Amino acid sequence: MGPSPSESPGQSEDPNRSEMPRAGGCSASALIAAVPSTTGAKPCLVWVFRIINMILCVMMAATGAIGIREMRYEFLGDLVPLYIIALAALWFCYEVNTIRPCPPITGLYKRNFGFFYNALGKALFIIFMGLLCFGVEAGSLGVITGLAVAIDGGLLILLFLKYPHMYPKD
Repeated sequence: MGPSPSESPGQSEDPNRSEMPRAGGCSASALIAAVPSTTGAKPCLVWVFRIINMILCVMMAATGAIGIREMRYEFLGDLVPLYIIALAALWFCYEVNTIRPCPPITGLYKRNFGFFYNALGKALFIIFMGLLCFGVEAGSLGVITGLAVAIDGGLLILLFLKYPHMYPKD
């Protein structure tokens, strides 16, 4: 039996089939439900977090750059902006690698930075990064970035606790 006139040729007649978001965007129900499909596609919420994480990395690098400009030539105080820039670059490269995997880079991250592949380890790293942003004299950007990054880490923990199947053991 062929598809009915209201169905496209690729659709099945299974009434239990869930509607997947198209490549052009994510529907609101897919963002709220955040349930992975049986085809192995990543839920929209994970993509939203990736984009937000990349924006936060850029904000952290800007915070670190402002912190370098405001250096007072105190040994420990001057290291924090450098750490922020280095760790923001590390986190940004990880997020890019999850979007466009490169096997040698993935192997390097798994060997040396395995906490990125554990939801709780990654969340604690993100919260640590947010706390580092508070230690930089970057004005309101440091405070805003620190709060945003720490909240992002907290949301990642809550997301993991609510939807543990989104973060399979690797």
